[in-house]
Amino acid sequence: MTRALRNLGKVYQIASRLAGVRERKTIWSVRLNGMRWRSTALLGMFVLGGCAIGVTHQYDSVVPEIRASAGSKIMLGAQDRRVYVLSRHKAETFVGVSRGGFGNPFDVTTASGQPLAEDFAKAIQRSLASKNLAVTTIRLAPDLAEAEAIKRLSLAGQKSVLVTIKEWKADTYVNTRLLYDVTVKVLDGSGKILGENSIAGTDNLGGSAVNPPEHSRSAVPPAFRRKLEE
Repeated sequence: MTRALRNLGKVYQIASRLAGVRERKTIWSVRLNGMRWRSTALLGMFVLGGCAIGVTHQYDSVVPEIRASAGSKIMLGAQDRRVYVLSRHKAETFVGVSRGGFGNPFDVTTASGQPLAEDFAKAIQRSLASKNLAVTTIRLAPDLAEAEAIKRLSLAGQKSVLVTIKEWKADTYVNTRLLYDVTVKVLDGSGKILGENSIAGTDNLGGSAVNPPEHSRSAVPPAFRRKLEE
């Protein structure tokens, strides 16, 4: 009986050692799997961060369908009145942010390298020209008062269009949000307002889990066109 108990004790000790080895293997496998998951996640974040750098959006080649009467001569001016441009925190070419894997923002700029207001003016000019309108564009500095901007547009005594950009920014992480606030005023030859229209809001342009910056490149220009057509 004593010998049997001793043998049973030895068997228990051996079983305990084996269980401990299995437990350590299980713990290490969990730890290693966790390390692999974290490494994969970190790699994904770094890849997203790399893709988010140097993104540009194409605006100047967009041709919106704008209703207009043919045969007129028009003066056109677009003015960037975004708060962060007026404060010089952002350049006039700034059109949004593309976020890296940790949500850190990188500036997105116009593909043309020109101020956003100029891209707005070119797109509108191209559309109106297709309606046989003779359009002359005037550069309006961001810090120019509206009264002075209207005065400059009215110097030729022709009808004019003043586009004021109070907000325009695409914010991309996985999805792309477009924030906008734009006003268009139609003026007579003396600078009197004949009509006015404003659009403002935030639109979800969809996204991509694989390549969000590339999605923003393809989604923003059509959204820009739609906004000009509203």
